[in-house]
Amino acid sequence: MPSLRTSILFITGAWLNLQAAAAGDEASDEARPHKHHKVHGGSASLGRTSTMTTTTTTTTPWITSIDAECLTVGKAASVRFQGASPGDKVKFERFCHNASFIHGFSTVGDDLRAKVTAKEEGILKLCYKRGNTKHSAEHTLFVEAKLASSPGSVTSISPTHVHKSGPTEISLKGPRKLGGKVCFAPSCDMCSQLYAGKDYPMVDIPGTVTFRKEDNMLSSIDPSFDGNEFKLCYQGPTNCDWAEQSSLKVRWDPYVRSITPTCVGANTTTKITFEGAWAGDKVQFAKDCSNVSEPAVELS
Repeated sequence: MPSLRTSILFITGAWLNLQAAAAGDEASDEARPHKHHKVHGGSASLGRTSTMTTTTTTTTPWITSIDAECLTVGKAASVRFQGASPGDKVKFERFCHNASFIHGFSTVGDDLRAKVTAKEEGILKLCYKRGNTKHSAEHTLFVEAKLASSPGSVTSISPTHVHKSGPTEISLKGPRKLGGKVCFAPSCDMCSQLYAGKDYPMVDIPGTVTFRKEDNMLSSIDPSFDGNEFKLCYQGPTNCDWAEQSSLKVRWDPYVRSITPTCVGANTTTKITFEGAWAGDKVQFAKDCSNVSEPAVELS
């Protein structure tokens, strides 16, 4: 039977060994990465200590930029999301975590573009989902949504005939409005691409604007265009879209680009089509146009 002194030393030694083992476990715990466990009520056992930990899912924004600063309420727009991946989901909302957040997402295509529509006026945040994940997040990027421009802002223009080779001052009439912009283009959808590096012509209505065909970038945007007329498009001072104005147009010489047919019989009545002409234009065939003060036939 061991002596009392031997027993005490044995017990004391065991206690010291237990302490050393515990210290070793703690050191080992510090050397290992900590794992956080999401807890739904109660407590979780981590090692020897009972604790309660909660984590918040966060998503690092991966979209670095968008190529739109303004959207028109109710009008779909193609927006490029730089840094996104095909299949990502995007939308613009005033608050990303409202009741309608799960609906209305647009899918980013292979060209990193998506068709998005602003449903309300104001500053809207970019809401997104990464791929097919169910987690959603709010981005720091935002756009401003504005109401649409009015198609009746300009009611008439004069003159409607301009010269390709030089500037023409055009008078615009309509309800009084200050600080709008005008754009002359084959289609108002092209206005955002025209006048690169230049300010769009500003105008007060009623007012005047100088038309210069050479000021825009149409030759590089649509080299195949060979028409001789532009539509008048208008953007209000509080809008960001371009609205075609009451079918108003300007055209430049040569006004008649071709005629069909080009051969007719003498002393016969023949219907001739004048491409590029407008109703109300007047025409006449003569050996010498210098002797014609006003053409005799009005086109309809």
